[in-house]
Amino acid sequence: MKKGITILTFILALLEINANSQTLNNTTWIVYNSNNIFFEYFHFGTDTLSYSQSNSFYTPISHFAESGNTLTLIDFSGSCAADSGKYTFSIQNDTLKFILISDPCTPRITTITNYHWITFLTGIASMNALPQNQIFPNPFSEILNIWNSNNEPAEIILYDLASRKQLQQRFVNSVSLNTEQLAAGIYIYELRNKNGIVRNGKIVKE
Repeated sequence: MKKGITILTFILALLEINANSQTLNNTTWIVYNSNNIFFEYFHFGTDTLSYSQSNSFYTPISHFAESGNTLTLIDFSGSCAADSGKYTFSIQNDTLKFILISDPCTPRITTITNYHWITFLTGIASMNALPQNQIFPNPFSEILNIWNSNNEPAEIILYDLASRKQLQQRFVNSVSLNTEQLAAGIYIYELRNKNGIVRNGKIVKE
């Protein structure tokens, strides 16, 4: 009888662990600042966090990884790009809450721990709106970021308006280019994969 109780206790403990297991993968959240004013939409994909002002066009901002209820973020660009932030999180009803573990990036701490994260119930539809690749910011100054979602080798090429090649870089998934050597002006870009050009257009260096 005692052995049966022990096994039952173990099973109940496993069920409780599974019930408390949560994930941010493929979820979308509306975020309000501490004054309850709309800030941005945030979407957690499979390993990328993106943001949007309109829920129609999302910009990738960070890689993320989950381990249980611990979240690690590493930004693609910006003043906190070289730093990683680590938090625990919990989802209760329609609210996402974070507790800081460590993060040297003060703006990120403010957004994650002091702002209000509310589930966006129609967020599933917005997942299909996430772009397959992006080049940002535009205009740019020194750093130009390229993001490609399919995890396959890709190549970015920049030309000046006279069609002279100015920069070329191969990468997988994402890359941040230092463009200090480029003069201010308009450039034409081509984003290529093994099948050819997948995106092209114009970007401006300030």
